[in-house]
Amino acid sequence: MYSPELVSSSWTFSAGSNSAPVAVDDAYTTDEDVALVVDAATGLLANDTDAEADPLTAVLVTGRPTARSR
Repeated sequence: MYSPELVSSSWTFSAGSNSAPVAVDDAYTTDEDVALVVDAATGLLANDTDAEADPLTAVLVTGRPTARSR
């Protein structure tokens, strides 16, 4: 025999949020004909942060990995 008074159920759903990372501008200089080598972890991303401590990565989206101007 079914009795609605004896059946109960409750659900709780919570969704967390993820804050965007904070990127700080970087600037580098080098002398003419001297290669500039900057790695992501200790150079490019060293002053950037993520509130949830998610790992940060640097990815080249467009362009060449090396640049030359004349």
